[in-house]
Amino acid sequence: IDPKNVEAYIFRGDVKEEQQNYKGAILDFTKAIEIDPKNSRAYNSRGHIRYSLKDYDGAIADYTKAINIYPKYAYAYLNRGISKSFLFNYKAAIIDYNMAIVINPQYNNAYDWRGAAKFSIQDYKGAIEDHTSAIDINPREAIYYLNRGVAKHYLQNYEDAIADFDKAITLDPKYAAIYNNRGHSNYLLLKYKEAIEDYTKAMKINPDNAIYI
Repeated sequence: IDPKNVEAYIFRGDVKEEQQNYKGAILDFTKAIEIDPKNSRAYNSRGHIRYSLKDYDGAIADYTKAINIYPKYAYAYLNRGISKSFLFNYKAAIIDYNMAIVINPQYNNAYDWRGAAKFSIQDYKGAIEDHTSAIDINPREAIYYLNRGVAKHYLQNYEDAIADFDKAITLDPKYAAIYNNRGHSNYLLLKYKEAIEDYTKAMKINPDNAIYI
């Protein structure tokens, strides 16, 4: 590898990340930063490795460097928000998701993560609005329907929640969490037969699964 080729270090770091060679990936991204301290992608990529290693504070520091270099880096705002969410700092995370959406109003994942953060602070209506925005942009993601269904469940809109879980299952029939959550909505509607079927299906997909709600 050319010792001055920043892109080569970044691409090699990307490959090492795919191989889950996180230590090697960090070394490559760090080398890229040493060569080019203004490379926002290198900071963002290293931050993603630190996030994968559950070093959320380290990840946030790298994402912040990336944003300082390139203030319109929507992906870095999203990533920093996710790390903040994993530190339970949901209000700060929402601010980052807001910025990602301002930069890219069609950023479906930013809406979904913001919805999840709103759900965590019990803003269930706000969560539903955000998950709906994510669905409007990309209606093929099962997790968006799952997340919206869970928010509807917490508002005791069980029938509407089940409709979302049904749609999620059509998109990803092997996703155990969807059956678990639908089972709980069915249970609270006194549909015990359907609830048992859902819980049984979830356990068949993932025998170690627990109830998600």
